[in-house]
Amino acid sequence: MDEHDSSRDFWTRMALDRTSGAPRPAVGSVEASARIDVLDDEIAAIAYALAAVKTRRNALVRAAVLPPEVLARIFEIVRDIEPIGRKSEGYKSLGWYRITRICGHWRRAAVQHATLWGKLTLEVQQSGLWEAFRTRAGNAPVDIYLSLGHYEQIQESLTLEAISRTMTAFGEVISHSTSLVRSLTIEADTTPFESRSEEGRLEMHPSALEALLPLLLHKPADRLKRLVLLALPSFDGNIDAQMNTLSAHVSSFLKQYAPSLENVMLQGFPFPWDAYSKSHIRRLKLAQNIGGGANGRYLKYNFPSILEYLRESPQLEELDLEVSLPFPHATANEEPTIALPRMKYLRLVGASDTHFALWRLLRVHTDARSIVVLHEVDNMFDFPSISHCLTEHIHRNEFDYDTLQLSALSLRGGYEGTPSLIIDLFDKSRKLYRPRVIYSQDRFVGLEGSHHPGFHIALIGVSDHNAFDAGASDVESDLTDTNLDPAPFHPRRPRTIFRCGPSIVKEVLSSVEMSHLRSLKLSTRLDMGCPWTARFLRSILKRATALEHIRLDVSMRDLIVSAANALKPNADASRPPPAPALRTLYVENAVFDWNGGEPQPVIFNEMLEQRSQRHLGPRKLKLRRCKMGNEPWATQWRALVEKVIWDGYGTDVVGQVGDVETSDWAASDEENVSPMLPEEDVEDDWWSL
Repeated sequence: MDEHDSSRDFWTRMALDRTSGAPRPAVGSVEASARIDVLDDEIAAIAYALAAVKTRRNALVRAAVLPPEVLARIFEIVRDIEPIGRKSEGYKSLGWYRITRICGHWRRAAVQHATLWGKLTLEVQQSGLWEAFRTRAGNAPVDIYLSLGHYEQIQESLTLEAISRTMTAFGEVISHSTSLVRSLTIEADTTPFESRSEEGRLEMHPSALEALLPLLLHKPADRLKRLVLLALPSFDGNIDAQMNTLSAHVSSFLKQYAPSLENVMLQGFPFPWDAYSKSHIRRLKLAQNIGGGANGRYLKYNFPSILEYLRESPQLEELDLEVSLPFPHATANEEPTIALPRMKYLRLVGASDTHFALWRLLRVHTDARSIVVLHEVDNMFDFPSISHCLTEHIHRNEFDYDTLQLSALSLRGGYEGTPSLIIDLFDKSRKLYRPRVIYSQDRFVGLEGSHHPGFHIALIGVSDHNAFDAGASDVESDLTDTNLDPAPFHPRRPRTIFRCGPSIVKEVLSSVEMSHLRSLKLSTRLDMGCPWTARFLRSILKRATALEHIRLDVSMRDLIVSAANALKPNADASRPPPAPALRTLYVENAVFDWNGGEPQPVIFNEMLEQRSQRHLGPRKLKLRRCKMGNEPWATQWRALVEKVIWDGYGTDVVGQVGDVETSDWAASDEENVSPMLPEEDVEDDWWSL
C-alpha cells in the first residue's frame, strides 16, 4: 500500500468513526433532523481542517507567496481581462472577483489594494458587490463606467426598480465623491423611462443622462482625467429641448469644474472651445450623430474658434472630429498653418469643403496616422488641391511610405450605400499603433492601414447620381501600349463617383512619388463595379519601379481583367515594363472558370506567359478562395511561376490541386514584417467602454 492510499484510508476511517452512531433514523423524523445537524457540524469542521491543510500546502507554491504589490498589479490586469458580469454558458460570471476566493494570501492582497476596487460598473452594482467595492476603495481614485445602451434594451433587461437603484448608487458616487473620480464614462439613451401607476396611468421618469449630469455641477473634479459622455441616437422627436438643457450642464462642468482633463469624448454634446485655451487635453473626440431621420441633432461649431483652440493646444496627441463645421471664410486658405508636433492620430469626417479646409492648415507629427473622410463630393470638387495638400504633408514631414491601397466600394451603414473611393498610403514597415476602426458600421475598411503611420483619404460621392454625368470614364494612356483592353469602364451605377474614379484618383495621386512603393492592394465590392481600369493601373505600375507585391481583393471579374492587362509588358521590348520588380501576386475571391465564357483566366494566363518570357515575375502566385472550374489553371501556372500556392477552394479533395502547394497559402504576401510593438506603445483605444 502506497503512502497516498494509507492517508486516504486513515482519514476515511476517522471520518466514519466520527460520524457513526445509532441506527439510521426514519427520514423526516425528529431524530433524523437532529442527526442532520450533527453531520453538518462535522462537515463544517472537516472543511475547516481541510482549509488549514490547503494553507500549508499553498505556502509551498510560489504564486501563493508572491509579494502583495506584485499580486496587486496582476489582479489589476485580470480585472480588465475578466470583468464582472461577462456571460459564460448563459450565466453572468463574477469574473475577476473569484481571485479573492483562491487563498487567504491572495484575498488579503486584493482586499488591501484599494485601487483594485475603484472601477465601478453597472455589472458591479447588479452583482450585489457595490457596497463592498465602495468600502474597500476608500479614498482611492474611482473610475465610473455606466453603459446602459438604448432605451429598449434597458426596459427589457432591468425593471424600473432596478433602474432606480442603479441611478441612486451612481448618483451617490458622483455627488459625494466627485473629487475622487478619475474617469467618468456614461453611455445612455436620452429617452425618459416609462412605468404604469397602480391606477394604470403612464408615468415618465428622467433618463439616465437627465438624472446624473446635473449632479456634476458645483463640485470640483480635480482628479478627473478622462471624460466620455455618449448620448445614444434617439428617435424621440422631442429631444432638442432636453439636449439643450443637458448640453448646458456639460458645458458648465467643462468650463468650471474639470481643470485637469486629458481625454475627452463627447457625442451629442457641444465642446466649449473658448474655455480650454492652453488646457491639458491630449486626446479629443467629438461626434454628433444624435437622433434619427428628420429629428437628427447636428452640432455646428464656429470655424475660427476651432482654429484658435488648436493654435493654443500644441500638446494635442489625438484629434477626432465627426461634426458639422461651418463653411470657412473666404480667406481661410491664407490662415497661417497650425503646428501640432505631438499629434499622432488625426481623424476628420464631414463635409468635403470644410473638413478639407481644416486639414490643409494642420501640421502633425511625422509618424501620424491622418484620416480625412470627405462627404458630398461631386465632380466640381477641387481634386488637385487634395493632391497638393497630400504632397505637401508628405514633403514637409519627410514622410516615407511603401504601401498604396485603393478601394472602390459602397460604405455600409450610415452612408446609405453611397459609392466611395478610398486611398490608403502608409509605411507598412513600421507597425506603431493598435488597430483602430475608422467606420463604426463598416469596421474592416481601412483597418489594415490603421497600424501604420500614413494617410487614409475617403471621397464619398453625393447621393445625386447625376452629379457625375460629365467626365471621362477612363484616363489617357500611352497609345503604344497595344496590350491594353480598349473596352471602356461601364459602372453598374453609371453616374456615380465611380464613373470618374480613375481620373479623380489619378489627379489626387499625380504628385505622389510612386517609386517608393513596395506594395499595392486593390479592392472592390460586388455591388458597384470596378473603376480600376487597365489604363489607370498602367499609369501607376509604370511609375512603381520598386513595386514587389500586388494584392487583388477581387469580388468583381473586371479587376482581374484590368490588372492582368495592366501588368502585361509592352509589345515594344525596349520600353520599360510595368512593375519590373514584382515578386508576389496575391489574388483573393477570383473566379477562373472558362466554362462560363468569362475571359479572366485566359487574359490572366497570357499576362503570366508574357511576363515569364521577359523574366519579370512574379516569383510567387498566391490564390485564396479562388474558384478554378474544371480547368487545371493553378497547375498550369506552376510552369510559369516559381511557386504557386492555392488553398484548393471549391475542391472536395486537396489532392485535386495536383502539384501546387496548399500548405502555405495563408502566409504573409510580404517579407517586410513589422517588429513587435514595444510594451509601452501597446494601449487600448482610450475611449473604449
